[in-house]
Amino acid sequence: MKTLNPILRTILLTLTLVSTATTAFAYSFMVNGIYYIINGDEATVTYKRQYSEYVGNNIYHTYYETDCSGDVIIPETVTFNGKTYTVTAIGDYAFYNRYSSSSLTYINIPNTVRTIGINAFYNCAGLKEITIPVSVTSINDYTFYGCKGLLYLTVPNTITSIGNYAFYNCSKLATLFIGSSVTTIASSAFSGCPLSSITCYAITPPSTDGFYDYSANLYVPKESVELYRTTSGWNYFTNVYGFGNDSFSIPDETSFHGDTIVIPVSMQNESTITAFQTDVYLPDGFELVNVNGEYQVSLSDRKGRDHVIMVNDAPDGALRVLSYSPTLKAFKNNEGELFYITIKVPEGVSGTFPIWLRNTILTSTDEEELYAIDALSNVSVTNIIKGDANMSGGITIADVVVTAKYILFQNPEPFNLEAADMNGDGKITITDVVKIANLVLDQDYDEPTNMRMMTSNVVGDRMSGEVIGNTVCINLDNDMEYTALQLDLTLPEGMTASDFALTERASSLGLSMKDKGNGKIRVLAYTPNLKTIKGNEGTLLTFNVDGTRGDIKVDRIEVVNLNGESTHLQGFTIAAITPTALKEMATGKAISSVNYFNLAGQQMTEPASGVTIVVTTYSDGSRSTSKVVR
Repeated sequence: MKTLNPILRTILLTLTLVSTATTAFAYSFMVNGIYYIINGDEATVTYKRQYSEYVGNNIYHTYYETDCSGDVIIPETVTFNGKTYTVTAIGDYAFYNRYSSSSLTYINIPNTVRTIGINAFYNCAGLKEITIPVSVTSINDYTFYGCKGLLYLTVPNTITSIGNYAFYNCSKLATLFIGSSVTTIASSAFSGCPLSSITCYAITPPSTDGFYDYSANLYVPKESVELYRTTSGWNYFTNVYGFGNDSFSIPDETSFHGDTIVIPVSMQNESTITAFQTDVYLPDGFELVNVNGEYQVSLSDRKGRDHVIMVNDAPDGALRVLSYSPTLKAFKNNEGELFYITIKVPEGVSGTFPIWLRNTILTSTDEEELYAIDALSNVSVTNIIKGDANMSGGITIADVVVTAKYILFQNPEPFNLEAADMNGDGKITITDVVKIANLVLDQDYDEPTNMRMMTSNVVGDRMSGEVIGNTVCINLDNDMEYTALQLDLTLPEGMTASDFALTERASSLGLSMKDKGNGKIRVLAYTPNLKTIKGNEGTLLTFNVDGTRGDIKVDRIEVVNLNGESTHLQGFTIAAITPTALKEMATGKAISSVNYFNLAGQQMTEPASGVTIVVTTYSDGSRSTSKVVR
């Protein structure tokens, strides 16, 4: 067996050693997945470890590892071993990622942070939003390089410089606001960014070699337009517009998926404005509500005489809004809500979505053309179902009950305040109860397929029905006590229903109905004071029917107890026969018996005050039915 040459063996051993990854840990401690280095009483956010790998040809790759993912909130202070440190910096490579990873989606940086290091967020491709705190005065080289999820960016007024390649290849960054204190934008800071709108608040143009594509609309202070057009680095922009103190603004909104929201747009103006145009950009899936071919956009009471507002689709997918007065009247006042847009939020989405107003042009009464900077609304959409207070996955009478319990300080569980807050005022009141009840009545006839039962069916509790003359009686036999119910009726074609009423058993409940069309009726009965249904058997609900006779289907029956728990009862069918035919058959026949019933279906010895149903039975078994009113 041959042995290796000693020199060759030494070379191979050396190569083996250098090709092995070397690791260095750089942090002092970790809290909640974030790593820190201590510097006196201050702490700097850092990475977990640094390691290098030999890739050949005397080339090493250095990587930086962190455990942070998803939404990360950096605290103002952090405590370790009984001592509290102020978080003042995000160090070099703190969130550096060697791949185009989507693991970090949001970062909250506190106002205690004064510096953000080189490569701090390098290649964090999933980072969709960055808020740079006003405590930071500069953005270092490569800090946000390759953050491909960014859609828009605001550089605060405290920043004075933006480093080399700071936002290079942020390949979705379309809207940029640059603060008034920025004096330097270094090489290729925004190269590879598909910017369509840049607003720079600095009166004196910053020195720059940071842009690559100059097709964006550039908005600058109106007194500096010519200066930007002639300053190196800015003079390549072909669309330069001056803005003044006339602007649009849109508030942030919180909504539910599938919701319809009305967003107010305000105008603050020092000029006397008679007309405007603006382009509304909605996220994918969001729609401007259209009723009978007309988009739902309306002017506020700031309009002058004869002001009109119109909307049409723009070629780039935006919605162009145009408003003017044929008599050239000005909008009233110089601030406040100007117009409203009604937007439908798509089903099944959640998160924060931007709605933009761009390309805004204002016209003064003396025909001066003015420009306004882009306005943004961040619409936060929750995946909670609006009205689903008990988080069952659907909206039923149980949600009405638990919301009433919450108002009465009875602490129902489970209960979701955000879902129950129907009018979005941050409070739960009887108004929300009414709105949820109306939502139960108005919702699509079929229940959501994902709705779960709050409790299983209770053995022995059942609902049934019978017809006495023209009156239909809905009966409940129950062991458990209930405080509310809902059910759906399906009438045969040609039958009508009227005079719905609750019996003495349910005298503390209130009754609501909704005719859904095609013979379908939804019925709710509940009590604001959460009283229970009386007794454990007998008729709860009566109504009269006319027209064609046939089978009445009763289903989607839900009864709710005082704890807000639902029980779903078995549906059934009521055979509504034609009493007029029985009367004709009975003519001239001997009477066998006469029985009296009230509208609750309870038998009486004789007619009483009010309406009494008289059932006459003849010797051949046939019956006739009539009413007596006293």
